[in-house]
Amino acid sequence: MDVAVGEFVTPPPDSDLPDETYRVVGLPEGSATLLLVTVDGRRASTGKVVHVDRTTLSGFESAPDPGTGFDPLGWIRGEVAAIWHLLRWAFGR
Repeated sequence: MDVAVGEFVTPPPDSDLPDETYRVVGLPEGSATLLLVTVDGRRASTGKVVHVDRTTLSGFESAPDPGTGFDPLGWIRGEVAAIWHLLRWAFGR
């Protein structure tokens, strides 16, 4: 599989990596740097970076961008969290 920086991939079923979506963030000589971008199938800012060699990367499959589309439940969760933090700040943390 030929990939470019910015593309999304999923590991093969026999991989030691969790079955989540990763974004290719670097392609140094002979390896690939991947950033975990989903947790439990939902977009997340994990900060978890993994390195795999290019031969391992060839077994990965292309994946759609997990951030596409509107998630009403996610939006509601975000609004509730924002209100909660505002109230904590306003009433003495």
